[in-house]
Amino acid sequence: LRPLLYEQEGRVEEAIGLFEEIVKKFERNFFVKEKLMILYAEKKDYLKLYGLSSKYSSENNRSLLGKVYYAIAAMELMKYDIAESEFKKALILSGNDDNLKFQVLNMIADLNYRKKDFENSFRYIEEALEIIPDDVGTLNNYAYYLAESNMELQKALKMAESVVARDRRSTCLDTYAWVLYKQKKFREAHKIMKEIFEREKVEDPEINEHMGYILEKMDKCVDAVEFWRKAIEQDSTKIYLNKEINQCLQEKQ
Repeated sequence: LRPLLYEQEGRVEEAIGLFEEIVKKFERNFFVKEKLMILYAEKKDYLKLYGLSSKYSSENNRSLLGKVYYAIAAMELMKYDIAESEFKKALILSGNDDNLKFQVLNMIADLNYRKKDFENSFRYIEEALEIIPDDVGTLNNYAYYLAESNMELQKALKMAESVVARDRRSTCLDTYAWVLYKQKKFREAHKIMKEIFEREKVEDPEINEHMGYILEKMDKCVDAVEFWRKAIEQDSTKIYLNKEINQCLQEKQ
């Protein structure tokens, strides 16, 4: 009971430690392994998740949960062939459960988008939308994917508009603004982004990066640099923005 109590109290590291000890002693305790996979995923510890879920998936070949977590870990570690194989097994295991099928289809769409296989990514999203046509998260992702790939921007705009009419969370507003940016409607995009920054402290590096690009197109280089630097602080993989910063500052001189 202790690890479950720790988990409920938010003492995640302690819960993980105790669950790991139990797994070492009781190798066939599948309930604990499932709890561990969930906690590893929440902590974004994809190496541990990969190690545990790959074994669990092999031991429980009919476990949808095992296949999904194995695929997620493989995807995050860029083992795309394994991820695709496991997601497709999960799709079969979802059977006639439309809700499960919908979730797996969205994950396969995300995988294909990361592989830059846009045709298949959009095909899987369209299939998901046949199940739940008005799902805000799926429509928001689809609009963002289209904007990022500079494809069907008018279709992306309609979807983004329908999303923000129902949900004005930061991620949704950011997608809407990014579609407008791709359509070169920089002032409109900036107006939408301002709504995000006026109501909350933004910790999302993607949103800060986008704000930087929008400001740069409005000839506000100093402000753009500030947002790009925040994005790099929040996500060290965004060091490519240093090139944008240097270029922006040089043009300002």
